[in-house]
Amino acid sequence: FVPTNASIDEYMIPYYDGHLTKLFIRGKPIRWGYKGWVAASPLDYSHWIDLYQGKCEMAKSSCYKDTYGLRGEIHSGILVAIWNDNGVIIVESNQFGVHPIKQIQLWSVAERKQVLILMPSVIGKYNSSMGGVGRLDHNISLYRIAIRGGK
Repeated sequence: FVPTNASIDEYMIPYYDGHLTKLFIRGKPIRWGYKGWVAASPLDYSHWIDLYQGKCEMAKSSCYKDTYGLRGEIHSGILVAIWNDNGVIIVESNQFGVHPIKQIQLWSVAERKQVLILMPSVIGKYNSSMGGVGRLDHNISLYRIAIRGGK
């Protein structure tokens, strides 16, 4: 079973003993451990976990910039969109595109008031189905097994 809306995010598996592949990531609740990429449904069910194995080289592809401030690239029917919200959000989709575009209200720090901006469809679908990995992480932390290795 593979859902139509899956969110992919990084996930830290805590590990505190010495090992060469263990990572330290500043600013995370679990700083020491193994980093992995998890695909989870909006109902916090994990579909696959891929452990981080180092940086890989990306293939060259054609880039474009849209009139709505949406930037990305199209490669094999996959839309890669970069959206600036409170932070940079990178969304990949082979199901949704830029259209239809709707107007939303966001708070502008520079103008100190609500402003109307145009939001593409792929970002709206991302906002409605995100959070599966966060809920999965929360549920795992509630029932984490503490196993200590012996010498």
